[in-house]
Amino acid sequence: MRVTAIVAGGVLALSLGVLAQDSSLADLVRRHGPIELAMINDGYRVDLSYLVVESHLIARGRVVTLTSFESRPRGRPTIMTDYAIDLLDIFHQRLASPRQAGDQVAVRRDGGELLVEGHLMKAYVMNFPAFEVGEEYVLALRADSKTGTFSVVADGQGAFLIGADWVARQVRHIPGETPEETQRLDLRVDDLRSLIVSLAEQPPVAQ
Repeated sequence: MRVTAIVAGGVLALSLGVLAQDSSLADLVRRHGPIELAMINDGYRVDLSYLVVESHLIARGRVVTLTSFESRPRGRPTIMTDYAIDLLDIFHQRLASPRQAGDQVAVRRDGGELLVEGHLMKAYVMNFPAFEVGEEYVLALRADSKTGTFSVVADGQGAFLIGADWVARQVRHIPGETPEETQRLDLRVDDLRSLIVSLAEQPPVAQ
């Protein structure tokens, strides 16, 4: 993932090494002023079968709360957010402790907003919009035993926003796609569920 620091509406080219020199977000603000950290995923597009194979849990859920905090996941200060997700329907899982509808999980993502040294500091992934409280999503998730949280598979490609009668992929502008390609799928959520269940029932491909 590439990171660019945006200062006062303009782009300031700060290398990862420079960012790593600051031990905290407060240090960043003191050295560079109020900034926004913009992150860009460099991953390649994956298909639904990949999401099924790589996921520990695929479920429909509703975002109920979010909590942002300072972290250094890659050796430099940034903002991360834990989203509390109420599970509404389980499509597929392979967890040691199975989840069921009605459970709640925490999904951890890069990005968020924090008040730092009196300034509102933002961090975000440019091609992966933040989750919104109250919205429903289909999420392909990988469990992290160290933190007890989940992450979205394939740098966000395992996240789908549920609309009235459609499902929209949340990651946009994946390398190799043309601007005309849409993130919207011609599927209802029930059809997407059926596809995922069918793929999960298929025997693994021999290596």
